[in-house]
Amino acid sequence: MKMSKSEYDELINLQKQYRQGNIKEEDIPEEKLVKLTELYRQQIKLLEKSILEDKREILEIRKKLKSM
Repeated sequence: MKMSKSEYDELINLQKQYRQGNIKEEDIPEEKLVKLTELYRQQIKLLEKSILEDKREILEIRKKLKSM
């Protein structure tokens, strides 16, 4: 999903408002809801990738420590 910085910032703000309970899902326009859902998916993918990288790094550190 390509978007401008201002559109991205607007979605982040919308996400923040939603998480804080200031707005409800039914209050979000359909177009924004679709984009917000995609933003959540992207964030989840980034977190999954980060977790995998962290696990690999931990395994490497364990290997190094065991060989000492």
